[in-house]
Parts: sequence; structure tokens; C-alpha cells
Amino acid sequence: SEHYCINGKYHRTDGPAFIYYRFGGSLYCVQYCIYGQNHRTDGPAIIRYNANGSLSGEEYYLNGKHLSKDQFLEQQQNFAGKLK
Repeated sequence: SEHYCINGKYHRTDGPAFIYYRFGGSLYCVQYCIYGQNHRTDGPAIIRYNANGSLSGEEYYLNGKHLSKDQFLEQQQNFAGKLK
């Protein structure tokens, strides 16, 4: 597995902070974090894969707060509206 930290906290702004692989080398999970909290603004913060590479599950987080996919999409729309 791979992980990225700043000041002892899992953090990466240009990709996942955690990348987990199975013993056989296939991708198991990627997790996006900033300052130690699950966070991603452009998609799921946690993505899990089956051994065959197909998607197993997704979890959405903003600043450590778990959101349903619908809540996440609503937050994205609200944010995009404020930029106009």
C-alpha cells in the first residue's frame, strides 16, 4: 500500500492519500484525505474495488463529514452556483 502524510496526518491534494492493494497486487481501495480527514470535492473520497477490478463501493465525504451520494451532488451544485 501507499500513503501520503503531512505533519503526521494523511494528506494529499493531487490524488488519494491511501492506496491499498491486495496481496496479489490488484487494487483494493483508494482513499482521499486532507489534513487527516476523508475529503474529496470532485467524486467519492473512498472507492473500493473487487478482485476483478470492478467497482465494489463508494463513500462520499467533505471535510470529514460522511454524505450520501445525493447530499454530495447537492453540495456540488450549491458550490458551483456560488461561483457564478
